[in-house]
Amino acid sequence: DPQQQLQTQSEQQQPVQLSLPKPSGRYLRVRIADQERSPDDRVAYVVETRVLDQEATPQELRDLLGSHALQTCRYYSDFDLLRGFLELKYPDCLIPPLPDKLSSYAPWKIAGQKFDQDFLDNRRFGLELFINRVLCHRRLSLCQQVVSFLRHDSEWRLRVFTPAIGQQLDAAISARSAAFRLRSPLPAVATMRTNAAAVRAAVQAVAKAYEQLVARHYRIHRLHSTLGGILSDWCGLEEDPAFADALQTAGHYMDVYASGADSAVGEDDELLNRLREAAGFCDSVAGLCRRLELKVLKAEQLEDAIAAKRDEKRRVETDSYGLSLRGLRTRLFGAQDAEQKRAALYQLETDISQLEAGLATARQCLDAGCASVDSEMADFQAQRRVDLGRLVALLCEMRAEKLHRACRIWAHSRDTFARV
Repeated sequence: DPQQQLQTQSEQQQPVQLSLPKPSGRYLRVRIADQERSPDDRVAYVVETRVLDQEATPQELRDLLGSHALQTCRYYSDFDLLRGFLELKYPDCLIPPLPDKLSSYAPWKIAGQKFDQDFLDNRRFGLELFINRVLCHRRLSLCQQVVSFLRHDSEWRLRVFTPAIGQQLDAAISARSAAFRLRSPLPAVATMRTNAAAVRAAVQAVAKAYEQLVARHYRIHRLHSTLGGILSDWCGLEEDPAFADALQTAGHYMDVYASGADSAVGEDDELLNRLREAAGFCDSVAGLCRRLELKVLKAEQLEDAIAAKRDEKRRVETDSYGLSLRGLRTRLFGAQDAEQKRAALYQLETDISQLEAGLATARQCLDAGCASVDSEMADFQAQRRVDLGRLVALLCEMRAEKLHRACRIWAHSRDTFARV
């Protein structure tokens, strides 16, 4: 039998298996086991949480989690809200990316279906990666809202999405698209942004080339399936037994090659999802740079406000307002008396003191943010080299194994076609 013969040789050669490691939290392990379709036509994901080490878990988290496994249902919007909340609470941390909410077109599948099972499985896998990467983080894993997200808590969304948080989220979304120019931009931030853009472009180029390669090989698999059916139908029309047997054997070889299309595409989808996640991390780095630039902008705005207040104080002290509305009023109605002048100077000094205190706080926050970002990027760079290196090596190994399999099939079918 051609299929048994090829299977025996494949077992002897030990083909490459898809063995990408899944991240696991330091204290918890989260698994999204299944998805359910709610009555309002939404997809709910069943989130299962298990404590890995009860003794190593911090006491405050141990009280929230308990000792039993937890299970709850969450929507994609809940994961999106959690990520937005983490960006607000931890602006100096690199927040993992979420998978795409909508289905992207692939040449080997039907696009645009909201409840396509393959797309839902890929998104479930991406959400599981997201929550486990959050739990791997040394600061994000200690957030009580993350632990509350994993519990069966119906009021979690109401407690997190308060009016104040909603306004901050809207302001953060507006700040992402706002255009501004800094007087003294941070060189490290510019370097981070440039490197992230270069890595994203490289990852997208690899993903695009690999997707085109997968689509081409999928078409080749379908062509072999059609060819196998033609040869099998042809063998039933032949009267010569030897010729019919050769046609049937050749058709079996074509069917064996075509039978691996679905499993191969499933493995390729998972690898493409990992590539998209790597590109999403580059977007997260760009968002981290944007939040640092907003801190620099806030400090510069405070410096401008202090300079304006000091200039106004100088004008009040010297009664020289120049060509301004206040200068015109002074010329028409006379200068302020001593009491009004002292009150204005006192108010200006109070404003300057408050602005200087705010500037000192903003600079401290900026320095702490830069130190935290340096630590985050050092960990991210080390992990990125390992993950991308392993991913690219696995891509090459899997493609080589599939090509070797195709060569084995055609090598065995050579004698059969010679007989034909």
